[in-house]
Amino acid sequence: MKKKIIIVGIDGGTFLLIDRFINDGRLPFFKFLKENSLYSDMYSVDQNTRVPISPTIWTSLASGKKAEKHKILSFFNLQQDIVSARWFEILNHYGYSVGTFGWELTWPPEEYGGFTIPCSMARDNRTFPSYLSPIMELRGKKKRKFLSNVLLFFKLKRIGVDSLTLVQLVLNTIFERFYDKKIKLFKRLILLNRLNLSLFLNLVKKYKTEISFFFIPIADSSSHYFWKYSDKENFPEVSDIERKKYKELLLKSYIEIDESLKKIYDKNKDSVLFIISDHGMKPIREGSFKTLSLKQKSFLDKTNLNKKVEIYFVGLNSVIVVKDDSSVDPDSLLQFFKNIIIKPIDEKFFEVVEKDNSGRIFLKVTQFDKGKFQEKDLTNLKVLIGTDYYDFKSLVDINDIERSSDHDERGIFIIFDKNLKRKGKIEDSTIYDFLPTLLDFLSLPIAKDFDGKSLIESSQKSFIDTYDFLVKRKKESIDKDDEFVKEELRRLGYLKDK
Repeated sequence: MKKKIIIVGIDGGTFLLIDRFINDGRLPFFKFLKENSLYSDMYSVDQNTRVPISPTIWTSLASGKKAEKHKILSFFNLQQDIVSARWFEILNHYGYSVGTFGWELTWPPEEYGGFTIPCSMARDNRTFPSYLSPIMELRGKKKRKFLSNVLLFFKLKRIGVDSLTLVQLVLNTIFERFYDKKIKLFKRLILLNRLNLSLFLNLVKKYKTEISFFFIPIADSSSHYFWKYSDKENFPEVSDIERKKYKELLLKSYIEIDESLKKIYDKNKDSVLFIISDHGMKPIREGSFKTLSLKQKSFLDKTNLNKKVEIYFVGLNSVIVVKDDSSVDPDSLLQFFKNIIIKPIDEKFFEVVEKDNSGRIFLKVTQFDKGKFQEKDLTNLKVLIGTDYYDFKSLVDINDIERSSDHDERGIFIIFDKNLKRKGKIEDSTIYDFLPTLLDFLSLPIAKDFDGKSLIESSQKSFIDTYDFLVKRKKESIDKDDEFVKEELRRLGYLKDK
């Protein structure tokens, strides 16, 4: 009989908070898991890089390989850009029925024996089966009219979302105009998770999938925006009024995750739980939160690139896309950006200058936290572009960021199985170990071209050279920078308007 596994992905899940809240007696199911599971701080890639990193990490988790092998470097990559086989393709190849809810880069949705609901970066509302598409309509950023909302609620009910959750959604739609921005964001995060979880549990039961995946995004967003209100040691400057109002939001987010895991376990007690995160989170300790971003229009004017490229923000990064009708060579442009210098300190103006495999160039202005200069120095700095000098402040904006935490290398990895012989903490695990461990757990061959290893002690390991012969992606013709992706990045706070 095949083993049944449910994989839960917690975006930004960290033991830094889980352990703190367990000690406070607030996360009973996480406490149960840590006492009865194999677990580890699962190390991710270096987090001191550009922002568009989640698709890279989730593809590394899915494929057991580093980015240079699977070729995913950007939020704007498509599934068809991946050159390595992933776990759902591999397990479906061995006859397992697979259902995925929210895994990165699963658009356009493909059939793996169960259901496929793409992540929020999907280019349209397609799902497999297609009748599940109403769940994707919730990504709409424009305010809906009352009748449109009513129609959507009926659609959600019809595809399997429970009545209690829909009532909560209706009430929130009515009353959210009375909430401030932070409370509104928090309530939306919680409600969206409950809607997704309700449908996921229904789908696992309906399709009887042997391997199922569910994505929980709450931890990442809540940590970014609410960490400082519950951490007086690192953020003493937060006012007592703000701390009192928002202190519980981060804890409540983790309680929601804890309760979600318990519901999944209670309804699937014959299944093994694999719980993973793409990275952890940690407080930003600089204190001022001031960062530098490019004044994009000014920069394009001064470099004569205004009509030759498109430019937009992703976090602190400026993304440059060379227009198709332009005569600009991306490689020459890349080198041009690398040669821009801050004078008189002779430091690079951009700390990040890199190009992904679709030709986009990512630029990030050198930050204060690199120790190259301080805010008081700005009026004396010049920027040398070619042979011309410009005032530094004419090219940068100084930003006060709301975020009080950022990505940390240490994520989480938990395996709960009542029959697992070994329990306790594993040292030295990485994101590349997830797939080899999953395959080994199912007594399936581990590929020799994986960059990770199995973390469990199995009696007989078997090997195969590669699984990449399974890669048969459907090619879709699509605009380079689909508006669906841009709107989702705006919602996440990564993308600013021009």
